[in-house]
Amino acid sequence: GSWITDKAYVKSGVAEIVAYDLDKGTKLWSVPLPGEVCSASRHMSKDYKTAIVFEETKATKENKYPSCNQVGVVDMATGKLLWSKGVTSATGGDQQVRFDEVTLSGSTVAAGGTSGGAAFKLETGAELWKPKVGSDGCYDRGYGGGEALAVVRKCGTSDSPQLTVQALNPTTGAPLSSFQMPAGVDYASIVSTKPLVVAADVGDTAGDGSGISDFFSIDAATGKPLADDVLARALENVT
Repeated sequence: GSWITDKAYVKSGVAEIVAYDLDKGTKLWSVPLPGEVCSASRHMSKDYKTAIVFEETKATKENKYPSCNQVGVVDMATGKLLWSKGVTSATGGDQQVRFDEVTLSGSTVAAGGTSGGAAFKLETGAELWKPKVGSDGCYDRGYGGGEALAVVRKCGTSDSPQLTVQALNPTTGAPLSSFQMPAGVDYASIVSTKPLVVAADVGDTAGDGSGISDFFSIDAATGKPLADDVLARALENVT
């Protein structure tokens, strides 16, 4: 949670977003939040709007771990929280979805977590698509934003996960292409969406604490790997 606008250095606090004058370092404004900031997009719109996820309330003795179920958009040009909301999943009844991360792509805010993903219009907060978990247990684990929108979709069990990387239509959430990661990859991160690049620790072979053994460069239009030698090395690491 750290951004620079034309006038301010903006950062997330414990339960607020704060802006400081670029030249003087003096505090310009603060946006108080009902609970702690959980995650934030590193991207912002051209008019300095960005997305955050925060807890629904501050921790109390009775509720030590409030849920990170609120998605919001901060206008960093005016120092205001434009909107915030939570959503329920298609399979979770009235319980609001807990989000682990959030990103921004164009006019779409996308948040993801173990209950699935949801997307909203940047300006109004109107829902573009609801959290989705397939009947096979597959769900949108996390999104990558910026110039395009992509998702890491997780299927299978915790002992034997299967990850798929998809380029998405930001407005509808419909997949434009799909690339299935090699078996044995438990986690993957979207490094870039245009070009589409994904990092992963294949077969736990990184060995340097980075959690990254391979980068996968993917054709977002077809879902095919652009560097076949990288994929071949990754498959060797698994086997």
